[in-house]
Amino acid sequence: TYIDVLVGRENVESVQPNPEIYLKAVQELNYNPTTCLAIEDSVNGATAAMLAGLDVVVNTNIITKDQDFSTVQCVGQDMEFEDIKNSLFKE
Repeated sequence: TYIDVLVGRENVESVQPNPEIYLKAVQELNYNPTTCLAIEDSVNGATAAMLAGLDVVVNTNIITKDQDFSTVQCVGQDMEFEDIKNSLFKE
């Protein structure tokens, strides 16, 4: 399978921008947050991932493209899959 863990708002007490959802997912996967990448489309989601210690790629959509992401430290923005794979993952 490609998806080992699913964590949603029903599994946490606080929702984004609180990092709880990312911390729970990372914990269930038994990973260190600093070795994980989040791909987010909103300021709240990207903030939650950043606060949890994950690297963040911001890929906006028609609803979130005008949001102000200036407070988010991201490693990339509006990247295609191949660009993410080639620039952020070492083989």
